[in-house]
Amino acid sequence: MGDNYLNLKRKVLIQIILKAILLGLATGIFVGSAIALVQRLTIEKISVTLCVLVGFAVFLVVGGVYALIKLPTEKRIARELDQRLALKEKVQTMLAYKENEGSIYELQREDTNNSLVGAKISWLSIKFIVIIALVALMGVGMMLSAILIPEKIDPPVVIPEVPFKITELQISAIEELIAYVNATEMDEPYKENTVKALTTLLDELKTVTNVADRDVALESAIAAICYEMDASSSAIEIINEIWKSNTEATKLLAKAINYYDWPKIDEWEKFVAKITEARVALNYIAPKDEKTDEQKKLEATKALFQDMSDKIIVALSSSKISEDDELYITLLRLATANEVNEELGTRVYGLQTLSTLIDTLGYADAQRELDTTFTVLNNELYRVLSQHKINTSTGEYAITRICVLFNYPLPKFERPQLIDFSEDGSGSDDSSSGNSGAIGEGTEYGSDDLVYDPFTGEYVEYGVILDKYYKLMFGKLENGQYTDEEKKAIEKYFDILYGGFDNKNEENEN
Repeated sequence: MGDNYLNLKRKVLIQIILKAILLGLATGIFVGSAIALVQRLTIEKISVTLCVLVGFAVFLVVGGVYALIKLPTEKRIARELDQRLALKEKVQTMLAYKENEGSIYELQREDTNNSLVGAKISWLSIKFIVIIALVALMGVGMMLSAILIPEKIDPPVVIPEVPFKITELQISAIEELIAYVNATEMDEPYKENTVKALTTLLDELKTVTNVADRDVALESAIAAICYEMDASSSAIEIINEIWKSNTEATKLLAKAINYYDWPKIDEWEKFVAKITEARVALNYIAPKDEKTDEQKKLEATKALFQDMSDKIIVALSSSKISEDDELYITLLRLATANEVNEELGTRVYGLQTLSTLIDTLGYADAQRELDTTFTVLNNELYRVLSQHKINTSTGEYAITRICVLFNYPLPKFERPQLIDFSEDGSGSDDSSSGNSGAIGEGTEYGSDDLVYDPFTGEYVEYGVILDKYYKLMFGKLENGQYTDEEKKAIEKYFDILYGGFDNKNEENEN
């Protein structure tokens, strides 16, 4: 191949690449500008990023496709040179025999190379330049139009101002509410801050002249009181964490300290009933029809005490509540107390301590010690929880009164999340948990009718209340309060309640 041919071949390749770049650039400008104009005419806001990205994509696609289509092969370049320079297929012949050796082939190549001396190829045709220029100019024109068309700015929506003037009755109601909060036993500084929020609200409401400003004042006061309520009680955080421990005993403990569920009357009775359920859950209940093994009984109870203690300690830590909090301290005593007063002859052993002493004490004495612990701590727990209830009830009453007084939406008060989630993802309140202990899973009862539960003051399924009575009675049986004959009679009674009468035995007895 001669140098003349190679130079011409290089020019043809450069020409194709240049055309691809110009065509892609012009088309990209056109499409990007068109998108900008459409945006201005429709949504009135131009996305420069979108226009640039689309234009660049068009540039790559159009330029790339043109280059692939027009990219010449050796044969195509030879044919193109023969046609443009009227060489009568000299270049094509040279390529066809480029591998052949001999004087005739050498003469043919030399003749062809001489024919290409001084040959010129036009870089871009006038027609191509005009088309590219028109496309690019149209694109620039559309871009200028999109920029010059003024953006339509909608006038701001004017919300009509609703006048407001606080009435004398409302002023008197807030003043009475302030006096009420001041008279409560809510802890300080939460009471003082709640009173301050109400006083500030009253001062602001006396000056505002429209509903919008009134709502701002109400929202600020409600937020301030909610903050004081949350700071005044650690119960929700602790209850939620204990519940998450997900054992029967911890769930019953969580429900026992959930003062939000207390009735307006008989609060002590409600608490005692619930805490008794938690206490009974710490008794060892042998599987039905299994002979009790004393060593197995000790090991199982020891593990139960230790697990309950560990769960309480972890829950308290996870709650992020201060270690100086009274509820935190009381529950920690239930888990870890080792308090012996030799002068008074009293002692309080927590679950962790009892788990280490049970081998020495034996099952019955360990349970008696646990009864003593619950007896001592029940009063302390009730006192602490009662104060928490006063704190939150005072704040919630103040917020409710304000919202009712001004017909303002009542916020949703925070409550413990005592919810179990089944395998299908559906949640359910665990206020009536599944069967356990000697009863076993999947027990079927003779009726699903609702019966009155004296522990909760609510109507529950027959099986639920039966479980509660069984646990309470079993605890008394274990503590030796009945004779052997009475125990057998009571056990027979519960066997009948759970399993029904054995018709075959009845027939034999008859």
